[in-house]
Amino acid sequence: MLQLRNYVKSDAETIVTWVADERTLYMWSADRYARYPITPQDMNRQYDGFEGSREFFPLTAVEDGKIVGHMILRYPNPDDHTVIRFGFVIVDYLKRGRGYGGQMIREALKIVFERTGAEKVTLGVFRDNVPAALCYLKAGFHPPADPEAVKERIVPILGEEWICCELEITKEEYTTRVEQ
Repeated sequence: MLQLRNYVKSDAETIVTWVADERTLYMWSADRYARYPITPQDMNRQYDGFEGSREFFPLTAVEDGKIVGHMILRYPNPDDHTVIRFGFVIVDYLKRGRGYGGQMIREALKIVFERTGAEKVTLGVFRDNVPAALCYLKAGFHPPADPEAVKERIVPILGEEWICCELEITKEEYTTRVEQ
């Protein structure tokens, strides 16, 4: 059974091996890393200073003691704990297409909505990352309901303009799905 546990620095040695090429790096991390390939040290530098933080939570997905995925949860606005954002969601490339991503998202939603005061979870996914987008939609995420909210934004990556789609799910929507 898949479980999410707190990330430890040694997890990076496994996670960075799943980033097989530059395009995969940016699909996973947007513009957060300055270069490809990344090293475990690069990944840990991204998380330095957040140990013990109450704003940023890197998690590792494990099954039968083996690392199968990784993601972060964070408060995008430190003064507002009603919204949590998911990011850096990645699954071992040898295990993709087997439902691990969906399991990770469902477990993370359970953590957020059953253990925090958050009322909404948001995330961004590149339009061209169809498997990830389908995973999020299947979990109940949808474009923002607020007509004034940004639904898409352009991110310049690799000399191209990538379209990042914003998605969200509320606690009420999550609760309704769980009860069905």
